[in-house]
Amino acid sequence: MGIKIILMRKPCFIFLLLTSAITVFAQPAITWNAPVIVASGYSNVYPRLSLTTGNAPLVTWENNPANKIYSSKWNGSAFTAPITLTPPGVTPFIATWSGAEIAASGDTAYVVFFTEPVMDAKIYMVRSLDGGLSFGDTVRVDVPGTTNIPAFPGVAISAGGHPVVHYMLTDSAMMDAEYVTRKSVNGGNSFMSPASPSSAAPGFVCDCCPASMAISGNHHVLLYRNDDNNIRDIWASFSSDASLTFPNSAETDHTNWNISSCPSSGPSGVISGDSLFSVWMSDATGDARIYLGTTNIHDQDVGLNRQLYPTGTSTQNYPVIAGNGDTLGVVWQGYNGSFQEVLFTSSVTGASGLGVRVDTLTKAFTGHQSRPDIAFADGTFHIVYSDANGSNVKYLSGSISNALTVQATANTNALEFSTAYNDGTLALKINSTRSFPGTCDIYNSTGQLLASSVFEALKGENYLNIDCRLISGSYIIIITDEAGKIYKDKITYVK
Repeated sequence: MGIKIILMRKPCFIFLLLTSAITVFAQPAITWNAPVIVASGYSNVYPRLSLTTGNAPLVTWENNPANKIYSSKWNGSAFTAPITLTPPGVTPFIATWSGAEIAASGDTAYVVFFTEPVMDAKIYMVRSLDGGLSFGDTVRVDVPGTTNIPAFPGVAISAGGHPVVHYMLTDSAMMDAEYVTRKSVNGGNSFMSPASPSSAAPGFVCDCCPASMAISGNHHVLLYRNDDNNIRDIWASFSSDASLTFPNSAETDHTNWNISSCPSSGPSGVISGDSLFSVWMSDATGDARIYLGTTNIHDQDVGLNRQLYPTGTSTQNYPVIAGNGDTLGVVWQGYNGSFQEVLFTSSVTGASGLGVRVDTLTKAFTGHQSRPDIAFADGTFHIVYSDANGSNVKYLSGSISNALTVQATANTNALEFSTAYNDGTLALKINSTRSFPGTCDIYNSTGQLLASSVFEALKGENYLNIDCRLISGSYIIIITDEAGKIYKDKITYVK
C-alpha cells in the first residue's frame, strides 16, 4: 500500500518542502548472533565496550581478586588474549556498579579509572593508538595537591579525537559531592582546568552514583543523579562550547524519588539532532523501573518523561542507551523470576518506538546475566554483559534486518505543512491505494507526542484535520495502519 501525505498549504505561513516519505516498521527485526565468550578465567566484573576502526568491539572489564583491569579486542573471528591495563602497584576501584570506563574513535581508545584506598584516590587514564592492541602508561587526570577526593570517572571523545573526562569530587570528609569535567586538546597528554557542570543544580550530586556524558559536535551534556534534600532525580548540564562552560542545566527526571541512601545507579544518554535521549532507573513508585526522557539541547525544554517498560519484570536497573538518528537501542538489567537477565528494546522511529517491544536476550541461559553495555554503528547493536555461569564476560551482536531498513517510497515526496484557517488545525490530505483503519500521530523533535487522531482511510483521497498548535521547529508525522506498518516523514515549520 502506498500512502501520500499532504499537509494543506496556506499562504499566510512560510513552509519548507521536506524529504521524501519513508516506510518502516515500528519495531525493527534484529538478527542476533550467538553470544561469544570474551575471555575465560579472567573474571567478569563491570564489562564495558566501545567500537574501534571497522566497528571492531574493544571490551574492558575487571578482576576483583587480582585487582586488575583487562581489555580484549575482536579481531574478526575471536577476541584477542586479554591485556592488563593497570600497572604494578596500582589498585583500581572495582565494583559491580562502577569501574573503568572506555571511549574509542577510530584507532584511538581511552580508558579511565580511579584507585584505592578511596581516601587517597587518583584518577588515571590509559590510551591506545592502535585500536586497543596495546596501551601506554597512565596519565594523571585529577588535579594533584588538593584535599578533594576524586571518584567515578567517565570519558567521552570530543571533536578531533580528544578526550573529555568527568569525575566526582568530594571534600576531605567525603561530603558536598560535585561533578567536574576536564578537557584535553592534545590527545590526552594533559588536561585543561576543571569545569563545574553540576554547580547549577540544587544541593549536591548523589555521592555514589556514576555520571555519563553525551557529545555531538560542540554540544556536550553531562548526565548525573542529583541530591536535593534526598530528592535524587536525574539532571543534565549543557555545554555548547565543547565542555569549556556549562551555563544551563535541566531536571530531565520528574519522578521525585525521595531516598536517604545512595542507589549507586546513574543515567545514560545519546544526542540525536537537537534532542538528548536519556535513560535511568527510579524507584519513586516503590518498584525500581527504567525511565526514558527527551530534552532539547538548545533550550533545555523537557519532552518525554515516562517509564520505558512499565510491565513485566521488576527491579530493573543500570540502563544504557546507544544509537544514531532515529535508530535507538536500550539495554538494561532486570529480574526474570529469581535470575538477573539482560533486557533490550530498540526503535527506528526515535523515542516513540522504544519500549513497544522488550526482548530478554539471555532467557535461554541459566544463572545471572547482568551489567550490560551497548554500542551501535552501521545498523548493528553490540552488547557485552557479565555472565555468572562460568564467570565470563560475553559479547553478542544484532543486526537490523535489511528487509526492514528505512527506504524511500516512490512518488511520496510531497509533504507540506501549514495551519488551517490560522486556528492551530493541521489539514492533512492522505492518498491511499486501499481502505484501512489508521492512526496519525504528531511528535516534536524531542519525541513528545503532541496530538493523535484515529481515522478510517478510504481508497483515494482522504482529508484529516488534527488540532495541534505548533511553534517553529521540526516535527514528525507518523501514520500507522492496522497491521502496525508505519508511514513517516519529518517536517520543519517556520512561522
